Amino acid sequence: MKLTTFSKALLVVGLVAPVLAAQTTLSTQVAVGTPTYAGTYDLGTDVLTPGVPPDSAAAVIYDNSNFSGSFFQPGVGAYNMDWGTLAAGGHNYVTSVQIGYATTQTTPVSLRIRLHSGATGFAVPGVTVADFVVSGLPPSPDGSAQAFVIDVDLISGNLVTFLADGAIGYSYEPLDNQTGPLLINPPSEAGVIDAFDQYLTDDTYLGTFNFGGFPAAPQGSFWCGLTGEEEDPTVECLVFFGPNKFDPGFVFKGDPADVLLVDPMFIFPVTMTSMPNWPIPNLPILDGVEIHWQVFLFNEKQFPLDPWQFSNAITTTLNDPNMPTSFGNSTTMGLWANQPAILGGALDLGLSIQGL
Repeated sequence: MKLTTFSKALLVVGLVAPVLAAQTTLSTQVAVGTPTYAGTYDLGTDVLTPGVPPDSAAAVIYDNSNFSGSFFQPGVGAYNMDWGTLAAGGHNYVTSVQIGYATTQTTPVSLRIRLHSGATGFAVPGVTVADFVVSGLPPSPDGSAQAFVIDVDLISGNLVTFLADGAIGYSYEPLDNQTGPLLINPPSEAGVIDAFDQYLTDDTYLGTFNFGGFPAAPQGSFWCGLTGEEEDPTVECLVFFGPNKFDPGFVFKGDPADVLLVDPMFIFPVTMTSMPNWPIPNLPILDGVEIHWQVFLFNEKQFPLDPWQFSNAITTTLNDPNMPTSFGNSTTMGLWANQPAILGGALDLGLSIQGL
């Protein structure tokens, strides 16, 4: 679904614009026709699926897409940041970003996109919380200016980003001289003004700019749409670990296949398909300490008949050259260690889930 179809009425929050004392006029905006919706870009595979919007129940939380009929060709070597105010209504885990660009390049296009928290412009870029490159995007078929809109799926790239309410920024860095962001006219999102910043890639501030002032020229604001969810949809499992275990364990929800075996001193979120390596400090006091591990899963969408599941558990004896041992049983999830837990090393755990 295109973000342009959503009402801004529930999203607009007033913000008094700062005085544009440091602003400089640019004249590099170019007229272009109505953008074509090109589909969803999968960050995990770097593949664009034409015409297909993201498969997500996420809410639209930011919609700066009132197209002006122009785009900006900034050149290479710097990123160009627009900013506004986010009021996500609790849906602050950003799951997709909609970008709008135009180009006269006849070969596939690449863009570097950033999201910024706390950005207020005028040399304040905030903190970069997401930074990714989309490549192989549609070019111009004949060298004339052509505009496109694309949804970038952050879930597929494990790049779901928490973006707090308040000041945010979003930036475009074209990787060629013929491409740039679509320009947006009022009515715009909350906090948007007729100005954008330029920064070198090391965050050196180059200035704040517009195109001469709206309505005589397009507003200095860029296309951006965001969708968000209340919880991070990529966190589907929790790793429980600590020095104590339950024997014989607590049967969960009356299902003998789901038994809580580890008393969790620590809880760490992971996905169903990736497990990090766990660094082991090289501290002599840890020599011989037992740590117990277990994984808990909750996923109603993937496993509607059995959304709550526990793995077996394993025991690691720190600095013991022998392999960790397993205890307990699970009919749906398997947890194992791939090597002993040696001080100064890292514990590599493996996880398998039946049905994936």
